[in-house]
Amino acid sequence: MKLRLFLFTLLVINSNYLFAEQAKGITVVGKASIAKAPDQFKVVFTFEQRTAIIAKAKAKIDQQTNLLTRSAKAMRIKDDDIKTTSVQVVPIYPKPNTNLHRVYVEQDFNQGDGVVALNSNAESKTKAKPNRRAEIVFDLRRQVEVILTDVDDYERLLDKALKIGVTRISPVQSSLAKAETLYQQALTQAVANAKTKALRLAENLGVELGPVQMLNEHAYRAPGQVMMAAEAFDGVRQMKSYSGTSEISAEVTVTFMLKSN
Repeated sequence: MKLRLFLFTLLVINSNYLFAEQAKGITVVGKASIAKAPDQFKVVFTFEQRTAIIAKAKAKIDQQTNLLTRSAKAMRIKDDDIKTTSVQVVPIYPKPNTNLHRVYVEQDFNQGDGVVALNSNAESKTKAKPNRRAEIVFDLRRQVEVILTDVDDYERLLDKALKIGVTRISPVQSSLAKAETLYQQALTQAVANAKTKALRLAENLGVELGPVQMLNEHAYRAPGQVMMAAEAFDGVRQMKSYSGTSEISAEVTVTFMLKSN
């Protein structure tokens, strides 16, 4: 009992002490944001083949992939900005025959205990040949991912891909190449914003700021990639203007102590 009373008393003293310390400080929230137009664009080109002979189709897809890769490098796109996947092979099996055969009864059940014969129309037809391996086809797919830093390169690369025989082109994804660097800049500005607020409050209250007692960085989420349709991306290319921007924000909570007079 005495131990519980002692612990309770200690908790009350600590709580009062913390409250007194907080009462001597000023807590402010600092915010900052940086808006910037996207400066890199990702597009994925897909080459596909459906065939019963894998080796021949794979050779063709590999050739198309290599041609597009060389075309991108000829446009001075960095090697690190060009990624190719391995060939994906998916077997496509023939669909099973789910049609039900007709069955009829040669004698009415109500006419006694005569023999009832069941016949199927399948008997009159030639038996289906068993599935052979040649009936199985394969879908082959390989992708080339390219990151562009110049919007003018998109149309040139698109034209080359179409001539090579690309079968699918993903929507363009725009993003910021140096999002983390921009966030660090925004974070510095947020801290400066918090200090400016605290100084103004202290001046209005006729007190003087002391050292920082506590600083918390709020959760941060970098702006994700934005999907752009080909038409919208083409409009950006022609206008030479990025109407859309990505905003990187930072937010902190700072508690400043007050100097005693």
